[in-house]
Amino acid sequence: MKIDSIRFKNINSLKGQWQVDFNESPLSDAGVFAITGPNGSGKSSILDVITLGLYGETIKFDQPSNFVVTRQEDESFCEVSFSLGEEQFQSRWSVKCIEGQVRTPEMQVSRMNGTQEIIESQPAKVRAFIADLTGMDFRRFTRCIVLAQGEFSAFLKALDNERMDILEKILGSEIYTDYKQRIGSDAKQQQDSLDQFRVQLNEIKLLTPVELEASRFDLADFKAQVVDFINEKKVFEQQLEQLVDVERIEEFIQQTDKAIANKQVEIDQLNRTLLTVEEFAEIDEVMTQLTASDQMEQQISQSQKELAAEEVEVTALKNELEQRGAVDRLEMAPNAQTLSRPIEDIEKLKSQLGQIRLDKGSEETLLQTLSDQMGEKKAILETVDTWLKNRSMDKTLIDNMPDVLALKKSRVEIDGLREKKKTAEKDIKQNLAANKKRQNEIKRLTRSSEQLAATITKSEHKRDHFMDGKSLKEVIGLEEDQANRDQVIKSLEALSLKFKVFNLGGAGGWFRSAPVKIEIPPGLANDYEQFLIELEQEQKILNALQKTASWELQLRKHYQDRAALLDGEPCGLCGAVDHPFVHSFPEIGDSRQLVADQKSKVDYLRDRTDHMKSQLKEYQDFQEQCREEERERAVMRSEWSHLCTRLNIVSSELTIDNLKALKKLKDQEKKS
Repeated sequence: MKIDSIRFKNINSLKGQWQVDFNESPLSDAGVFAITGPNGSGKSSILDVITLGLYGETIKFDQPSNFVVTRQEDESFCEVSFSLGEEQFQSRWSVKCIEGQVRTPEMQVSRMNGTQEIIESQPAKVRAFIADLTGMDFRRFTRCIVLAQGEFSAFLKALDNERMDILEKILGSEIYTDYKQRIGSDAKQQQDSLDQFRVQLNEIKLLTPVELEASRFDLADFKAQVVDFINEKKVFEQQLEQLVDVERIEEFIQQTDKAIANKQVEIDQLNRTLLTVEEFAEIDEVMTQLTASDQMEQQISQSQKELAAEEVEVTALKNELEQRGAVDRLEMAPNAQTLSRPIEDIEKLKSQLGQIRLDKGSEETLLQTLSDQMGEKKAILETVDTWLKNRSMDKTLIDNMPDVLALKKSRVEIDGLREKKKTAEKDIKQNLAANKKRQNEIKRLTRSSEQLAATITKSEHKRDHFMDGKSLKEVIGLEEDQANRDQVIKSLEALSLKFKVFNLGGAGGWFRSAPVKIEIPPGLANDYEQFLIELEQEQKILNALQKTASWELQLRKHYQDRAALLDGEPCGLCGAVDHPFVHSFPEIGDSRQLVADQKSKVDYLRDRTDHMKSQLKEYQDFQEQCREEERERAVMRSEWSHLCTRLNIVSSELTIDNLKALKKLKDQEKKS
């Protein structure tokens, strides 16, 4: 805790408003500083401001509000700002005077981290919060932080062996009381916890050897049942897997059937498309033949035209030859050169004529051939016309005849479709083979399910025979009742064995020793009380003698220090200003032998009282153990009666200590 600043108004002689900031220079630069001034200047008032602001109290006055307010003033307040780690707080005390009457003081404490947050506003809660926050209440604060005037001076002037007493006087012995109370409270809590654990431990019932053996047998049975259950679980899991496989196969068969149907639809569509394309191919061939026929007719017409032209040319040549022959006959050739020229022309013309005749023969042959082809084409054309007349409904196919590229593309697609058809047929064969395998698996699973059904039927017959006409609910109820009876009989057997072991010297269990009977002398309790009183008296005498011996020792020890005492100056040991024994030394005896004798007597009395106390405790423990055993017997008998009542077998023979009757009852239950 660090006090950062104080602010106050009208406190004692400090009239008006004042503020002291310990975080500002020069106070923040000084490690230690003093508050000085003449009497009445307000030195102690600054400390009163701190205690008022934090706790609403001062060292001098029990009700400070009636004394600390400056006279003739109507209000007064104290504010203390302090910090704990990173958190900052402000505690405020204030009071008002109305018509000379002092009102009830007010207090509040706030958290000052950026904004002011009021935590408590009632004086009692403020004091409690400050005490929890700092770990110091007002008494400890005034003992550790703010010391009263004169006490610290005496502490500084005291001798080494005297400072502990003075420090204890300053701080107060209440701190030891607090520690004692705290330790006692903790010890009580721990003792309560220990007692609770002991009670819980005693409530835990240990198994007897018979119960332990029975539990082992039950555990072995349970383990065997667990193994059977695990095997049944595996069988059921295998059956479940088979059923899942069957469902998966059936689903796959359905999907395969759907795929086959879809493939069949595609095949039908492909077949229809293929027929249409084949018809298109036949029409294409007819159209090709028609086109060739048209071209042949055009060639024949062209040949006829050429033949007519050649015939005209031949006629012209004949006319020209005839004219040349007439000229030859009329004219006379003057020389051989003139005669040779017509001869050459004639030879040339003859050769041309021969060629023309050859061409004419070939043309006639070609014409005959074309005529024959024309007849054939006309026959084909008539056939086509007849085919077209018979298929007049397909005229749109001729009008909308696709081009050759489209037909080629269609043929390529048809080839691809044929390949797909082959692939699909192969897949269909594979699917059919797989389907056949799955059908065989289904048949096998069907046979297995029939066998399981037969097994279930046999089990049902056995169940009906076992149930003997009773309903399942009744059988389960009878089984539960019998199981409960068996459990109760086991509990009776375990309880009887426990009672027997308890009475045969086990003394309540395997881990408890039998109580040892203890006899104490008569009047021991009264003697113990008398010894306690005598011990207390002798202890007081011993304390007085020890105090006297200590006083004598101190007097002898400080005999040489008497010369340092001055009249009017306080004694460093006791603080007194009067020193009557400076000149006349008092008579001092020697009490050490008396202390030793008295201590021996006290030790003897303490040993005797401790011995008596141990004897009394042993006897009390024995009595408590006997009572505990009787309580346990009563609990076991009560539990026995309760179990017998549940089975409705209460009788005078069937008691908790009669194992033969219990064995007879157990045999009867097994037979029934």
